[in-house]
Amino acid sequence: MLNKIINIFIYFFIGAFFVLFFLFQKDTLLIFFLFSFLCFLLGICYMVKKNKMGCLSFGVGLSGFFTYFVYIKKILDVYSCITFMICSSVSLILFFTLLFYFLAKYYYKKEFSIVVDGEVVDLIRKKDSKKELYKPIYSYTIDNLNYTVEYIKFLKFLIPNIGDKKRMYVHPNDHLNVYFMPEKMEIIVNLFTCLTFIILPIIIIVSLF
Repeated sequence: MLNKIINIFIYFFIGAFFVLFFLFQKDTLLIFFLFSFLCFLLGICYMVKKNKMGCLSFGVGLSGFFTYFVYIKKILDVYSCITFMICSSVSLILFFTLLFYFLAKYYYKKEFSIVVDGEVVDLIRKKDSKKELYKPIYSYTIDNLNYTVEYIKFLKFLIPNIGDKKRMYVHPNDHLNVYFMPEKMEIIVNLFTCLTFIILPIIIIVSLF
């Protein structure tokens, strides 16, 4: 029900933007502000829906607001404002993606409240790929009942061996609905990548002033 209401708001916001676009299409600065406001609102909607597109849209919207302010205050010229928006968008998108990731991690651990140690019982190779890609099959027991689930994706690196154990979080109302905690190395790599591409654009932005 909540998703349907949010979708109605999304369609309304997009429709209102196009109406205003045709009414004020000659005012480029106003259209830019309206587009930023649209992205901001859509970002909120998608984040409420727990959709990762929310980080992208929300980040672009905030970046647009900052760029609009910098431009109308004549702090930067047009070309510098373009660089400012690109860099601030990248930083904000990755910042909110990182924030969304940790919030989602907390949510899933709370929602999937049954903790079990799954054991790798098989490895499925991806047939339509020339690369060595494998998907682990995990088996686990809850209330003396045995369950088997596939991993969420095929792996090229950090492929486990048969018999290896992995901590898994299972939904209490659906024992085949499993949340897999990312591997520590995967978390470290993603964290390092995000922080790098958050900090580098900030350095570029500082150099503009």
